[in-house]
Amino acid sequence: MKNLTRSLRALVAGMILMCAVAHGEEHLSVLSWNTEHYGWERRSPAERTLLESNMFAVVRAVRPDIFLMQETYGSFERFKAALPGYDARLLGRCNAIFSRFPIVGTHEPYREKGNYGEPQGGAFNTQVADLDAGCMRLRACPVAMLWLPLCVRTPADKTPDELLAWENERQPYDAAPRPQAMAGILAGMAPFLAEKDEVPILMAGDFNSHSHLDWTAATGNWQGHHGRTVPWPVSSQMVKAGFYDVFRALYPDPAANYGATFPMPGVMAEFPKPFLRLDYIYAAGNRLKPVSFEIIAGDYHRPFVWHGRSFSAFPSDHAAVLAHFVVDA
Repeated sequence: MKNLTRSLRALVAGMILMCAVAHGEEHLSVLSWNTEHYGWERRSPAERTLLESNMFAVVRAVRPDIFLMQETYGSFERFKAALPGYDARLLGRCNAIFSRFPIVGTHEPYREKGNYGEPQGGAFNTQVADLDAGCMRLRACPVAMLWLPLCVRTPADKTPDELLAWENERQPYDAAPRPQAMAGILAGMAPFLAEKDEVPILMAGDFNSHSHLDWTAATGNWQGHHGRTVPWPVSSQMVKAGFYDVFRALYPDPAANYGATFPMPGVMAEFPKPFLRLDYIYAAGNRLKPVSFEIIAGDYHRPFVWHGRSFSAFPSDHAAVLAHFVVDA
């Protein structure tokens, strides 16, 4: 009965979108968040409950149409129970999607042969969900890329070419470097990208990598850049494949609005404020027009306020990112 109720609610959401789009009124909201469940064995049961209750409360307050979650690691069923009204699916071991629209299919365009480095082992796979929004289909894909090499430790003494070599170094756990993994993901998604103007694609998550759109001549004084302009490969690959960076589409000048999402204040003593943009929402296709983007952030595990609503703790080391689109039927 619970599953039937959820399906009916998702179906109603799709019908609402279909009707609203006919009048040119519909907006689509997409939330992406690395919830930091990796390594939660270090937390006490009471702390886990506190942090998760705040995560649930934030998502409920945002009320996104689509929530793309990273680092689930055993929390999926709890999120599913806490977020009724969503059609939900675990996509791989550490990603999940919660959608107000029915999930009508899933695909696995990429599976790494080696080990992604999860605590229990297992290959890094990327899965895509097909959503039925009534007036059109959507595709959505949460992404959590390898955290090595650590962008928070980007070497200060390397040239741009040396930084590209650093980004492409083979990592522990027999894991592919991020650029190699992204090449595999995009190759697998090529048939979907060929249909992007009919079936838009949303790809969002913790990419754990810098952007070539951020490391420009204008941001040479930004923390860690040291005057360098670097054509970072993962973001370049995404743009070349036909995606656009939603935040940068709305805020094209990184010197005026860098958009840092990591680390939250209090995570690392030597870094008192966010200075890395690791969390992205990418879109492909011309039927979704971005109109706003928000970074939801707070001091690590400290009370914070969002749009006048108070929460007892910001629960993750990453900011959540929220995009709104106008839908073109």
